[in-house]
Amino acid sequence: MWLKVYEQVAALLVANGWKHAPDEHEDGYTRYERGSVRVDLAFLARTQDGQVYTPLREGRAAWPDGAFENDVAELLGVRARVISLRALKADKAEVRDDPIVSAKDRTDLATLSGLE
Repeated sequence: MWLKVYEQVAALLVANGWKHAPDEHEDGYTRYERGSVRVDLAFLARTQDGQVYTPLREGRAAWPDGAFENDVAELLGVRARVISLRALKADKAEVRDDPIVSAKDRTDLATLSGLE
């Protein structure tokens, strides 16, 4: 989600029963929960030349080329632009220093590998 609209989105989430449940290690994202459903929101920003990145406490995290093209998904009748499956797989396949993030990425990649 675009960092510049986070405050508005956070207010909408809370107004609709979501609870902010940040992870103690989060950097560049945050988490919300409602019942047994958990959603992690990655923050996005854009450089002057238009490149999309995730702002971190110290620096930026780049997204794979082609991450923000014209991919669209539908959930419960709502259509929205999404990050390309190819880019998600590339991102989750990167080696991470943090063992917690690395374990999460391996699980995510296994799930993504089953998608077309």
